[in-house]
Amino acid sequence: MERLKKLRGDIYRCIHCKACQFAYSGEPSRKGPGPHKSTTDGKIVLYEGMLKSCPAGLEFGWEAYNNSGKVWIARAVLEGEIALDENVRDIAMACITCGMCGAQCENQIRTVDIIEALRAAVLEAGVPPLDKHALVEKLTKKDNNPYGGKKEDRMAWVKESGLDESIINKKGAKIAYFVGCTASYRQKN
Repeated sequence: MERLKKLRGDIYRCIHCKACQFAYSGEPSRKGPGPHKSTTDGKIVLYEGMLKSCPAGLEFGWEAYNNSGKVWIARAVLEGEIALDENVRDIAMACITCGMCGAQCENQIRTVDIIEALRAAVLEAGVPPLDKHALVEKLTKKDNNPYGGKKEDRMAWVKESGLDESIINKKGAKIAYFVGCTASYRQKN
């Protein structure tokens, strides 16, 4: 919860304008979802060139899944209005942390940091992780990779690619390439 508390200033700076839900399409003639009431004269308008952009918001269709909703959930958690439970976990974990919301935010709110802090607070509160996250954690602890690949197969990609195996652990090299788990076990090309 400490991470979330440190972001209190960002959380309270959110005015719920919902700009985080939209992105400019680069096509001014395209009309975004609407109609929306204009903030200047009260007329009903469509946002020109603006399209809904939050993947979680588009997928689930509820305000809570958009960043503006998650920031308000974080605020409610800080104020003790809602408890950290499976519902908060499911909403926080649905975000892919692409950062589109932060790019659109005029108040420069650290949106991804808030979402990650909310996720951490949920787990720190003892709410169990999603089943798929628990599986990845179990495999990573067991096999040192999330794919269940054998340790002795980690460097097989070198031989399979036709590279000279003497490049591995070469002394005095000026450049090191850390392949990581995905390239070692899945995307070997």
